[in-house]
Amino acid sequence: MDAWAAAIVADDPARIATFADPSWVLVTPESGAVPLTSFQEAVASGDLSHDTMAFTVLDARLHGDVVTVRAHGTNSGTFRGQPFQADEWVTEVFVRHEDRWLCTVSALTPRSNGSGQPVSPELSTEGPDQGLTPHLCVSDTREAIEWYATALGARLTHEPIIMPDGRIGHAEITFNLNSIVMLSDAFPELNVDAPAPGRGTAVTLHLHVTDVDAATAAAAAAGAVIDRGPETTDSGRITVLRDPFGHGWMLHARPSPV
Repeated sequence: MDAWAAAIVADDPARIATFADPSWVLVTPESGAVPLTSFQEAVASGDLSHDTMAFTVLDARLHGDVVTVRAHGTNSGTFRGQPFQADEWVTEVFVRHEDRWLCTVSALTPRSNGSGQPVSPELSTEGPDQGLTPHLCVSDTREAIEWYATALGARLTHEPIIMPDGRIGHAEITFNLNSIVMLSDAFPELNVDAPAPGRGTAVTLHLHVTDVDAATAAAAAAGAVIDRGPETTDSGRITVLRDPFGHGWMLHARPSPV
């Protein structure tokens, strides 16, 4: 990662190409998928330059000849004459080429507090580096992304990482302001497998909602199994349910202040 960052800060298109697979794309919310040739052209023309770039690696997973890396990244520079500073969640995919690892996907998601203002790393209390982020294995990640969006209001953070065999190796969805849940398809060969729907679950995800009854109705309409609720408890209004992929959820709304 450090060598990859150094190549970008050098503003040298040829050097950048030595660390990138020819199929490399940069995926951002603002620009969508930017191919390597377009990125190199922007650097060569002077439209894009970087002064600094640094990564803090949060997680790395090996899948045969593919490595997925999650990181917190910061960088600064200029774009078309305007200075910029970026504070982002980064997902990189590297593919083995003989004795080298080449980057094939770089997906960036700006860190923000919901109002468009960047969150400083020291003050962040949510996101992948908060210390514990759920990573759910599901039978069909594509279907799960749609279900969580329809039933529980999730948003896709960025385009999923698709492995050479077509399975999704990594996806991120966001609930509420910045509560991230990671998803992947099953990889039994790596001891990563989805739970069997219909069975009980040892883990329950606690999701705060503004209207438990409405959220319960939406989840039930989408196929969730309601195990309990909606009901009022000392801690507020709750529902306990299981999604079609075998994962348990508690929907919770705190009691109104008296």
